[in-house]
Amino acid sequence: MSLYLLSKRLSKEDFVATGAWFFFVINLTKLPIYTWHGLIGRRSLAFDAMMVPAVLAGALAGRWLVYRIPQKLFETLVVASPPSQPWSCSNKCVSLVWPPFRKPPHRPSPFAYDRY
Repeated sequence: MSLYLLSKRLSKEDFVATGAWFFFVINLTKLPIYTWHGLIGRRSLAFDAMMVPAVLAGALAGRWLVYRIPQKLFETLVVASPPSQPWSCSNKCVSLVWPPFRKPPHRPSPFAYDRY
């Protein structure tokens, strides 16, 4: 999507706004599926509430940064950065921040040897 938006010669402000709206709509479409599968519960909502200050700080820092870097540098950074960079922090990173998201240790099933 980044290269497509760059090819449209959008300003950096329009580029960021379009990307934000795109991912907002994508995440809204995932919400019913997550709810249906029971992936949204007290723990996830508590974690979401805990992350609100970080999200607001990131939004303010991003807005501050976008208005201060030149258009050409912005385009170079978009092309040079890997597309998956913002989403590379997986559940492993989250579990380091908040212990309730740590996976329990793997225990073999007591029925694993019943097949033979």
